[in-house]
Amino acid sequence: MEKNDHRSFYTQEATGYEATRYGSPYGRLFRAAHLKTLDEVLEPAQQVLDVASGTGQLLPALAKFGQQVVAIDLTPGMLEESRKRHAHDSRITYAVGDASRLPYPDHAFDIVASARFLHLFEPDRQAAFIAEMARVLRPGGLLVVDFYSSDARRLFWLPIALYRYLARKRPENDYRVDLAFARKTLEDLGLRPVATRGLGNFLMLPLLWLPLRWQVGMAVWLGKRLPQLSEQFLMAARKP
Repeated sequence: MEKNDHRSFYTQEATGYEATRYGSPYGRLFRAAHLKTLDEVLEPAQQVLDVASGTGQLLPALAKFGQQVVAIDLTPGMLEESRKRHAHDSRITYAVGDASRLPYPDHAFDIVASARFLHLFEPDRQAAFIAEMARVLRPGGLLVVDFYSSDARRLFWLPIALYRYLARKRPENDYRVDLAFARKTLEDLGLRPVATRGLGNFLMLPLLWLPLRWQVGMAVWLGKRLPQLSEQFLMAARKP
């Protein structure tokens, strides 16, 4: 999809986005485990940028560590939903903008993060977006991005295909990469990977009846040790 298509799609999705992505037991687990993982990866910072922030999935974690957090997104409707959810936090400001041309000078932020965004684009464009995020990151700063994993899809393709058929899921248009590609992309841009964590481990699906805090602990543990079995994976990298 082109930028206007993304804006149109997510404008229509904005009011139902939270319920669709995070309203199910698996969605609640994914969000809680993601935030817990970020708590272990992030560090105290003054200026933080959340690229393609959407309805603010990352903001609870980013606001713990950042004195000032900017949430930027192409879609005003998504940001409006985020404002409603995080209206209590004065550290967060919002901006409408294009992730391919971030409206900030070089070296403006201590942490730049993005989630559930890169999968919308082919791998070469993923690299271009990461390069733009790295541009606004200060030397010594931390980049945190996630990717949709092709490793796990190869391993679990049959049960995933069966589930999507039975649940009548709409066709996927995601671009997935493996851990090796993601690491090489970061390194080719001069970034130094410092952490890899799995998000949304498929092995958790039979365990969704457990108390959420147990699920989160197990999911984070699996994400550290078996990221290749996860639906998505997060990589943190340092800018020299």
